[in-house]
Amino acid sequence: MRNNKKSKRIKKSKIPVNEITQEELDIFLNTIEQSSEYVRIRHLQKIFRDKLDPIKINTILKYLERSKTINVDLDGNIIWIKSDVNRQLTFWEKASIKNDLKELNK
Repeated sequence: MRNNKKSKRIKKSKIPVNEITQEELDIFLNTIEQSSEYVRIRHLQKIFRDKLDPIKINTILKYLERSKTINVDLDGNIIWIKSDVNRQLTFWEKASIKNDLKELNK
């Protein structure tokens, strides 16, 4: 016999697999900026093994390329990362000035 009771299904909100957050973008950019040499695209999965899945890595990479935040050469190296434009260094932060002159300026 059939059970005439309606089965109760829990509706789960479907989150797209390739949806990225600002936090994930920051993790991606900070990790690449901290690298001492050029990062190859094929090594990104090894770098972000525990943090991001391959679909998100690919989505973030394509997004950053299209927004011209990063530049990738023909060999697959990430060769340029656009830095934060809003952050402007002052003259005193940028210049290497002797300590005597810095004390006079205070």
